[in-house]
Amino acid sequence: MKKTGLEGFIDSFSSLKDPRSSKNQLHKVSEILLVTLCACICGAEGWQDVVDYGNSQVDLLMTILPYKNGIPSDDTYRRFFRALDPQEFQKLFQEWIKKLQLQT
Repeated sequence: MKKTGLEGFIDSFSSLKDPRSSKNQLHKVSEILLVTLCACICGAEGWQDVVDYGNSQVDLLMTILPYKNGIPSDDTYRRFFRALDPQEFQKLFQEWIKKLQLQT
């Protein structure tokens, strides 16, 4: 079965190391990344835009991932992306894009 772009996206980032302490983690890495991707595609220019997008599309997003704790705050996005290994993220992102190109 061929995976959709979003399923492939989530799978492509499953090996991404979560830089956060396991204490007080309310949102899965996949939930943070999915909202960010969709918001950026829709023109988000900052973390508050990502939050606003997520809140406006939470019902749709919940058809893909649970978001049992709602949409993360702008501070959560900021801290998460600040702590990520940029080389690891870039590598996984480029691999995902290559997979998309092969599907077309």
